[in-house]
Amino acid sequence: MKVFQLLFLITATIGTAALRMGHCSAQETPTGEQAAPGVFAKDYATFLKWAGLQDGQFGITLEKLRNFLEARSRNIASANQQGWAAWLKAMEQAPQLELRTWALARRLEGGDVSVYPEYENIVYNHVVGISKPVQPAKKIGALTLDTIPNPFIIDASSGFWKAFEKIINENDNLFLSANMYTIWCFNTHPNNRDLIFRMAEKVLLKEKKGAFSTAWDDPRFWILAEWLYSWGNESDFSEAIERLPDKAELRLSNIFKEAKNLPRFFESSVRLQNPARLPEWHNPPNDSGSGIKFPPPIKYPRELQIRQMMTVLTVDTIIGEDGKPVVCRPRPGPWLSFFFPTVYNYVMACEFEPLVIDGKPVESKCITTFTFKAGAAAERRP
Repeated sequence: MKVFQLLFLITATIGTAALRMGHCSAQETPTGEQAAPGVFAKDYATFLKWAGLQDGQFGITLEKLRNFLEARSRNIASANQQGWAAWLKAMEQAPQLELRTWALARRLEGGDVSVYPEYENIVYNHVVGISKPVQPAKKIGALTLDTIPNPFIIDASSGFWKAFEKIINENDNLFLSANMYTIWCFNTHPNNRDLIFRMAEKVLLKEKKGAFSTAWDDPRFWILAEWLYSWGNESDFSEAIERLPDKAELRLSNIFKEAKNLPRFFESSVRLQNPARLPEWHNPPNDSGSGIKFPPPIKYPRELQIRQMMTVLTVDTIIGEDGKPVVCRPRPGPWLSFFFPTVYNYVMACEFEPLVIDGKPVESKCITTFTFKAGAAAERRP
């Protein structure tokens, strides 16, 4: 059953969102992946905890991980070179789905397309799982460290991604798969703008197996919407609306209207894609326990309560010298156009202890992860 049809059928009680303030650093590449291999002990400890590992399992040590990421930064195809290929393939035996998925993504980057069906199935199950209240058979969490590649993101510079886009250009039918959305929602980047806009022109086209009756049912529409929220500016929104068929224009126009109502939102497309590196936000906990003054607990928008939708949403925030958020932008992920406006208003209402370097407050950047799930109590993890 398609994700888009499934969301209308599920029933559960929607709870409040869990909030986690994670590792903070600047985004250096379009996807935030293939960052410099400066993996610190704290990053490695986070990786082990996320993957459910002990140091040394499956040959994974801090030194080994550093060496692999260094090789990957020099050559994205190194994952399938002698030595590293065997190391990653050994992770196929891991009971932890997280580790297997991470290794599959690295092998795909290196050009081993044989693992794509397994990887696609896991990511599809993940997106379906966070979009309904029933725990899926395959469950995986998100890793939000810039220094360690995310299991859902295949680096934009890899040969796999280029070949993937070429196949899509040659076969319109691929646009119509719900599985296609699950891969793209984590992998959009500025450089695939033209391809995504061409996809938008085909929204709601009839196919042999029937026709999409609304934009809601067409994965191509949501791939476009997610790209716009992660990377688009005002002119991108306007052009996308012009390219869409008449039946889909109104829905995207409403999404655009909501984005324009977010103060300074479109400034973020310039500020957060600037190559200048911002220091990471980090401060010892204050009396509130986090170095952050939070607004009242975030709540689900009414529309999302009705549709029973859930997601895991990661945002990058620039924090000013006064500790107040300057701009905020979501990283690629599922259902951004539904959840991000609420998250944006919440983040921009937070107050941080400013980062101080050499006795002076400076501008910094922080990664924040929000988890919206059914029946969950509000939770904050600084």
